[in-house]
Amino acid sequence: MQHLYWTGADGDHAVRAGDWKLRRCNKDIYLFNISADPSELVNRAAASPDWVTKLNGVLDNWLSLLPFEPPPCKTIDPAVCGIGIGIGIGLGLGLGLANLQEHRPRGRKPERG
Repeated sequence: MQHLYWTGADGDHAVRAGDWKLRRCNKDIYLFNISADPSELVNRAAASPDWVTKLNGVLDNWLSLLPFEPPPCKTIDPAVCGIGIGIGIGLGLGLGLANLQEHRPRGRKPERG
């Protein structure tokens, strides 16, 4: 199954697999069945812990492959859970393209001029 990944403007991260979308910011987790709930109004995380576990693992793997340090997450406003910026498609190879230029490669310190 292909996955769709992205990093939002506030540093939240998300992954979509089939009808399921998981969005995460620090310890806040939102899980939506976007076929049944296209407006993403019902957080299904508590009702579907198996999907939370699976998609968290997929998301963690993708984040570990990024060539830059993902930004820290500020917050997720539950009123706008469906909004995200930067899209990467692949099987663990996607990149948050909107954020690629904003972040330095892992392990590199900024140069002082």
